Amino acid sequence: MQKYPQLRAFDLTARNHPFALVCIIRLLYFLYMHQKRSIIETTNSPLRRVSLYLSLIWLFVFISALAITTYVFISFFDGSQSWISLLQLFCLCFGVSTVVYIPALVIFCLARRVYTNGPTKSIGAGALALALPWIIASIVVVFYRLPHPLVFITMGVLGFGVAIWAILIIFHSLNTKIPPQNQSDDSEPV
Repeated sequence: MQKYPQLRAFDLTARNHPFALVCIIRLLYFLYMHQKRSIIETTNSPLRRVSLYLSLIWLFVFISALAITTYVFISFFDGSQSWISLLQLFCLCFGVSTVVYIPALVIFCLARRVYTNGPTKSIGAGALALALPWIIASIVVVFYRLPHPLVFITMGVLGFGVAIWAILIIFHSLNTKIPPQNQSDDSEPV
């Protein structure tokens, strides 16, 4: 008999759960259980809700990018290939897709930090720096009429969304006054 039967769904050795589903459940459980309390959390601000939605969208982008990359890697996988060709294929698939899933993970973390701790100028500047290459790449690809324009239009919409969110964060952090900290009598010099 297990000590904690309610955690059986999070056990990797359970044969009735696929590995990917267990990983997603663990990730969502971690995000739900480890929320920080902050001043912005007690208010129902629109920036907080937008940050939550943005973090969920970019979490979906991250998971789907990894799933598509894994699917492409497995579809090119052939049993007769040598380990050198498999290493090259792995580097090609997962190396090229880092352009998508690394910024998606970073933007997810930034949006999650704004959701839990509130906006700062550094988060806004970092998100804006991550959004600009997506916007530029999507505009260039649409004008050169490369194949699969829907993918690049989607990248542009996501990039513009992050850029607008980053500008809102920067303006919000510039207009928010930080209250001065109270100094106690013990800290005053004699």
